[in-house]
Formats: sequence, C-alpha cells, structure tokens
Amino acid sequence: MSERPWHLGYEEMERYVDGEADANDTEIVESHLRDCRQCAAEIDQLRQCAAEVRQMPEPASITATFAAAHLPDFERPRATPPAPAPASAASPPPPQRRRRVRWWVIAAILVPIVLVLWWWLSR
Repeated sequence: MSERPWHLGYEEMERYVDGEADANDTEIVESHLRDCRQCAAEIDQLRQCAAEVRQMPEPASITATFAAAHLPDFERPRATPPAPAPASAASPPPPQRRRRVRWWVIAAILVPIVLVLWWWLSR
C-alpha cells in the first residue's frame, strides 16, 4: 500500500459516514481508504462516535420539564407601579425647608474681613 500525498477532508469523511455522499464521492473515498490507513482509522473513529451519539437519550424531555416548571414565571404579567395620586387642593404644600448656613462659611467670610480691618487700623 502506498501512501498518497493528500488525505480526505473532514467534510468528505463526515458526508461518507453519514451516508450523504453521492456515488462519485463515495467511490473516491472508498478508493482512497483502500490505500490510506490514516484516513481509514479516522473513518472508523467517526463511525464509533456517530454510533455513540445515536445511543444517547433525547434531551427533549428535560427541556419540556424545565419549560413547564419555569415558563409560567416568564409569562406572568408584571405588575405596573401605581400612578401618582393627583395633587388635591385640600392638601397643603410641603413646608419650606430653611436653609442652614454652615459655621465654616461664616468663618470663611468674617476672618478675611477682620484681618483686613485689623491691618488697616494698625497702620
């Protein structure tokens, strides 16, 4: 058996294993597999993998169970926040808050004035 300089591509192998290759491609692949042990081994691995995947259980029952358990939560309409009550004429306006002047603001104003006056008077 002589080794060829080229090998089958993954897509070609996949179509062959899945039975999706046309007659011409199937003939080319089978001809290549007679001469190439590396590609033949990869085809065997793909066939084993495909067989294992076919034996796996369908996940549809898990998905249906999850949807049945959680879908009502998503479909439930969301509560809208209550509209603000209209201002009635009977309710008094909120009391005006008196602005407190901080002590440091007064000090920041008075200290320079006192210093300027003291300097001016002491001349």
